[in-house]
Parts: sequence; structure tokens; C-alpha cells
Amino acid sequence: MTLSTYQGSHEIMRKELLSKILRRYPFLSGCGTVANSKWVRAIAGDSTQEVWAKLENGLSVKCSLAEFGGRAVFYAGDTDRKLTKLLQIFLRPGDTVLDIGANIGTTVLRSAHLVGPHGHVHAFEPNPAVQKTLKESVAFNGLENVTIHSVALGDSPRELDLMVPIGHNGGASLTRRDVEATQATGTTMVKVPVRTVDDIFSSPAFEAIRLVKIDVEGFEPQVIQGAYTLFRQVPPDVMVVEVNLCENLDQHPTVLALRDLGYQLFCIEKSYLNLKITKLEVGRTSFPGHDILALRPDKVSPHILDQLSISA
Repeated sequence: MTLSTYQGSHEIMRKELLSKILRRYPFLSGCGTVANSKWVRAIAGDSTQEVWAKLENGLSVKCSLAEFGGRAVFYAGDTDRKLTKLLQIFLRPGDTVLDIGANIGTTVLRSAHLVGPHGHVHAFEPNPAVQKTLKESVAFNGLENVTIHSVALGDSPRELDLMVPIGHNGGASLTRRDVEATQATGTTMVKVPVRTVDDIFSSPAFEAIRLVKIDVEGFEPQVIQGAYTLFRQVPPDVMVVEVNLCENLDQHPTVLALRDLGYQLFCIEKSYLNLKITKLEVGRTSFPGHDILALRPDKVSPHILDQLSISA
């Protein structure tokens, strides 16, 4: 990592030392929360600087220390270590990945590294400010196996307002209902083009899709609806989908859509030293996490299932 844009050696040393300490945080959950805690910000100080942060695979992400995700990546090395672990388990050289809601690109860079030059990552990010950062990171690392799509995905082509919480680009949403959170931080609004997966890939562009990640802050059901044709023609082997504001998990539109597509569903729970994956049985209403893991049993080997240590 580097803070070469900073002036003042004491400030540089303080931030870099704090980063070295926090990257030793041992748990899979909570690294973003810790990196953005009051005590970290009190020690490091507030900053609006853009910096380069190295990932564990040697690639570098450009991020802003004025933003939640940027601070998480710089200080803790990640925003969600559970997702990083799943990428390491599932992805193989030559795989195709769709990263929907790419943000600054930590998942994009990790996926591109894992699938190698014969694989490909399609990254979708509608926020113009974040697109710029993502493109710079892809170019800086010389990644030729990444295509960036500067659009939002949904159930129909149109134009919508993207609500971006100030200081938290990862919380940008086309259907934000968390009014208290956005009122507390303030928001900016930007009009973005919306297309469907089926429109972008109107003819089968690949023979197989290994993994799809969807993290679009409440717009996940619309994304899946707009991808039905492709997902039936070329069903992804694995999908990791965020679930927002869940009052009845069993009837959540995302759950219903994934089941209709024939997937076996699992909850990715908050965890410490090991992944905690539990079966999502029909009738379950509560959800001890934020993400669903959807698997095609015929495409996931017993060896991988053993690594997940799935419990009932």
C-alpha cells in the first residue's frame, strides 16, 4: 500500500502502521466495521485522499479514505472476507464471472486473478465516480480479462435515480428504503442507465458461467428477473446474492426467484474463523446474515461442498 500523495511523514507512518495492525484482524466478519470504527478514525484522522491499497494477491485497488469501503480496503484489506473465501473456493482458471454491483472492484480484481488470462470477469457499476476508480484499478493492474459495463442492471431498460449515501458508495441504491440511514449521512442523486442482463447478452456470449455476485442494495430481484432468459440457457453454477430488509425470508422475492430457477439455497452467516453455511429450508423466516449462496448441485463437486462444511 502507499500513501505517497500524503504530506507529512508522521501522518503517513501512523496510517500505514494502523493498516498493518488491522490487516491481522483474524475474523471473516466485521473487518469493514472495525476499519470504520470511531477509534480507528480517531487514531488515523479523517482524510479525503485517494490511495492505493494492496490486496493479498498482490493486485492494487484505488480507494478513497473519505469513503466506508475505501477505508475498509486500505486498513483491513477487505470489505467482506466471507465473499473472498468463497471466491477462492469456487473460482478456477478459465471461469466466467458476472460481478453485478462491482463498486471499487475488490471482487473484480480477486476474481480476475483467480480465473486467469483465459477466464473473464464482467463488472457492472452504474455510479460514474466509482466507475472511474474501478477503471483506473483495472488499468493499473494490467487486467485484460475484465470488461466494465457502465450501467445498472434491472428488469427493463430505462433510466433511474441512483441514491448514493455520502461517504458510502457501496450503499448506493435504486430502491433505497433505509430512510434513517440515508438521512443521517446525506445523499447525492445521479441518473443512471438501466439495462437487463438478457439485453446485454441477447445471444449466448459464453458456454458456461461459473459465478454471479449480485450486491445492488435491494434491487436484486429486478436484476434476476431481467436475467431469466440467460440464466435458463446458461445457468450459473454458483450465485452469491445479497438480501436486504428481510421480514419473511421464505417469501423474499430473491429467494422465490432463485428457487424458481432451480437452485439449492444456503445462508451465509456471520462467522469468525470459518465459513458458516446453513441450508435454507422452505418455511424459514429469519436470516442470520445478509447473503444467500445458490448452488447447482450437478455443477458443484463433493470436494467443494466439504470445504463449505454445510450444516442443517
